Amino acid sequence: MKVHKNSVPAKDRIMASVFDQTAVGICITDRNRRFVLVNDAYCRIYGYTREELIGQPFTVVVPEENHEAANALHDTFIAGSPEIPLEWTVQRKGGARITVVTTAALLRDVDGECYKITTVTDVTELRTAQRLVNRFGRIMDRSYDEIYVFSADDYRFLQVNQAASSNTGYTEPELLQMTPM
Repeated sequence: MKVHKNSVPAKDRIMASVFDQTAVGICITDRNRRFVLVNDAYCRIYGYTREELIGQPFTVVVPEENHEAANALHDTFIAGSPEIPLEWTVQRKGGARITVVTTAALLRDVDGECYKITTVTDVTELRTAQRLVNRFGRIMDRSYDEIYVFSADDYRFLQVNQAASSNTGYTEPELLQMTPM
């Protein structure tokens, strides 16, 4: 949405800058399920240029098996149904799949035409980290060996497993107040 400074009022230039410079992906789609506007962050998330997206069906970033559900959700939202934040598996240009969280708002222009504005946050790395933390937690819980996790700053225990508590005779809360030194 790059605009020439002298052709647009200051408040509109500010809004265009906010739209372009925010770290959250934003797209606006019309009643016909086509991209009307996308910001730079949206393009970075999906790997497309604006020119490749504007005018295209928004499902270009949705895996084919989810097209029907995404279209139905879009249509009911445009018709006035509320939409809650959702987590989706989507696809980047080239087919790589990522996980995003989306939120939506309904926009109505001065002529009464409805548009859907969607914000998109890539949470792929966060979900991967959460799976690793969960896996580590299951390993800790199931281990017969004592496992201690402590802070490098003050050497206080941050986490201990049941085996550590059983073998030392201290409860987990008691151990979390101690240091290994």
